[in-house]
Amino acid sequence: PLQHGKCIEFQKDYWSYEVCFRSKITQFRRGSTAKFSLGEYNASVHDKLYSNGTFVQTYEGGTDGRRVEVVFLCGKWKPRQIRVTEPTQLSYVITFHYPGACDWSRDGHGFATTARTEATKEEVIPVSALLEPLRDNCLNRTEGWWTYQYCFPH
Repeated sequence: PLQHGKCIEFQKDYWSYEVCFRSKITQFRRGSTAKFSLGEYNASVHDKLYSNGTFVQTYEGGTDGRRVEVVFLCGKWKPRQIRVTEPTQLSYVITFHYPGACDWSRDGHGFATTARTEATKEEVIPVSALLEPLRDNCLNRTEGWWTYQYCFPH
């Protein structure tokens, strides 16, 4: 889901959201004309990367000064578990769980990570979870006369 400009759409309570990674975020009401820009990706504000793998992107300049921090936490990609909060008026935090934000290390069976879920129970995530954003997509690379194609999961 983190490809530049790739968008995901989801609904939380009354509002729906369209998040276009490293581009823009929009808040809208289905079946209504209500629509607000929550901001555009601000490349001049460097993404924050923390030692536990969590990283944060900043989106600014939305309708009436709205802004968003998008937080990526270690965990399996679960679109239904996206969290949206508004800690202060017109300032939002959208939280995703994403395996790319994990600290990966070798265990006895290959590479894996242990993520703490919100219920404080631990969950082992296999390194193959990093490939989930590629599901049903193919990557092509040409070198000289040869073209290579990788399609996940096949």
